[in-house]
Amino acid sequence: MAGWILRALTIFSGLIVGISTPVAAQQAVGDWHGRLDVGAVSLRLGVTIARNADGSLAGTIVSPDQGPQKTPIATVIFAGPNLSFQVPSIGGSFAAKWDAGRKAWDGTWTQGSAFALVLLPGAIEAALRPQEPKPPFPYREEQADIDSVAGVRLGGTLTAPPGAGPFPAVVLITGSGPQNRDEELLGHKPFLVLADYLTRRGIAVLRYDDRGTAKSTGTFATGTSRDFAQDAEAAVRWLRQQPYIDPAHVGAIGHSEGGLIAPMVAERNPKLAFVVLLAGPGVRGAEVVAAQADAIGRGAGLSADVVAKNSALLRAISDAVIRAPDIDHARAAVAPLLATSGVPEPARAAQLTMVTSDWYRQFAAYDPVPALRALRIPLLALNGANDKQVLADQNLPAIRAATRNNPDATIVELPGLNHLFQTSKTGLPQEYGTIEETFSPAALSLIADWILKHR
Repeated sequence: MAGWILRALTIFSGLIVGISTPVAAQQAVGDWHGRLDVGAVSLRLGVTIARNADGSLAGTIVSPDQGPQKTPIATVIFAGPNLSFQVPSIGGSFAAKWDAGRKAWDGTWTQGSAFALVLLPGAIEAALRPQEPKPPFPYREEQADIDSVAGVRLGGTLTAPPGAGPFPAVVLITGSGPQNRDEELLGHKPFLVLADYLTRRGIAVLRYDDRGTAKSTGTFATGTSRDFAQDAEAAVRWLRQQPYIDPAHVGAIGHSEGGLIAPMVAERNPKLAFVVLLAGPGVRGAEVVAAQADAIGRGAGLSADVVAKNSALLRAISDAVIRAPDIDHARAAVAPLLATSGVPEPARAAQLTMVTSDWYRQFAAYDPVPALRALRIPLLALNGANDKQVLADQNLPAIRAATRNNPDATIVELPGLNHLFQTSKTGLPQEYGTIEETFSPAALSLIADWILKHR
């Protein structure tokens, strides 16, 4: 996430729901929207139902507050005042009756537990994102085409203050999962907001699409953190060569998994000026995964028994893939574990592919401490106290210990902020899309002040 640091989290993801046009009364075909209240979180969702050529019904469901992906729905049954459908890939279902007064489907969404859900005709209301900058900008903006390893050309954007420079500069490194240059997720564009803020403060910023994503070539699915580090190195080299950039003051900012990658880049590039870790891990990936599952499970109100079962399963999966000599052995070891998890079969197959991938096997085993210990350049490490994905109390002490011999290491826990550095109530991922703020102004100011101080 985010950069979300853990694609593995989807094994135990909660609700993946909800895009919607007006329809005639008591007709299932069309677009519908509603809100699903899950504890303290209210999730926007939408359903689109269409009629196939043979007269049967099918559609999709999407929850923009959790992600942009549309999930297929199946077994759509429309009979008079009743509507029902299944979402097999996530083990969800909806059953409702027509409410003529509201011209809506009044029913229940079931996914482990039952939740009241009313689907109204029309499109999902747009989320407010007040921090998202709009042109014209008071700085230059240029397309970047960056050659990395063979077969990978990164498309990106360089923003730089007006004038001849030379300017201090940073490369932004995204979190896990295929991310575009804005690190866009859940209706937010955190890297766009961060780049805009830093550039207005006099710092040039290069952000780029992950390999195989948006305008970058290559294949994302087979990449590992070390592969993504090579791409980040290429971005650093490209940035240093620009005429109005100060090559002696080029640094890297990594978010989530990007905070794992940035020290890798620094290890191989001694001329890197500084590193900023935004919710970067300080312990092995397997430990981060387990702590994340615990924190999110507890925060979502799961029972202690369920939380313990989920955590034990994740630890067993991570141990199995770390010990396995190759993907085939990893799959043979993990398949029986997933079979007992209660995850629906279609989702189980997708999870098996993900947790036995080269990316996850390397991530679970990788220890960031040696790279952190080797840093002798200025380091700023930030975590939100509400972060439920890369926990501050697990990772900041480890980063502090690993960098104790670095004379210029600053480690800060920011109260009230979540994994995306939003001001939050719960810190749960389900909350990200519901928050209007994209990036805490206090965190933005802290980052910019620190970089300018180290020019």
